[in-house]
Amino acid sequence: MWKYSKQPFAQEAEQKADDPAATISEVSRLVEKIAEMKSLLATLRPEYQVSMPYVFGGAGATTGALFTCQSPYDTAAEYVILSVAFLDAGTAVLSTSGDPTGFLLTTPNVTQQGMYGLRVFAATAAATISPADCWTPIQANGSLNFALNSSAKNAYVTALFRRRVNPAGVFNNGF
Repeated sequence: MWKYSKQPFAQEAEQKADDPAATISEVSRLVEKIAEMKSLLATLRPEYQVSMPYVFGGAGATTGALFTCQSPYDTAAEYVILSVAFLDAGTAVLSTSGDPTGFLLTTPNVTQQGMYGLRVFAATAAATISPADCWTPIQANGSLNFALNSSAKNAYVTALFRRRVNPAGVFNNGF
């Protein structure tokens, strides 16, 4: 470090410490620098790890076909439905737990616990439904169950999963 004044370092430091305006200014600059570093860190390490999109489904049946998509994470996570594509008229139910096929057949065989996260989709002809961007919690190693009643016509779901990570990049167990 180069020194430009002819005062000893100790005296110069004492003078700067006695000046409250300089101290406040230095603290303000330090706070700004910390905020800048935090925002840079946030861009380097996002707060979520997002999976690739998963597409699942297939041919339905009048008795209700069931398709399952396993969460890619072994920790608590969230999912969002990007789209539900019907190739013909049909009705479908998505559930995070339980077998929702009974719901389609008007004899629900889903427990009260299984009713959580139940979503119904219907189309009168070929259609693609894009629900609102709504992230829903899913348990660790959870699965999405997609029941389809469409007289053997096809329907597919596109889902995306994410889980929270802390600033150090470590996955959190819950939300």
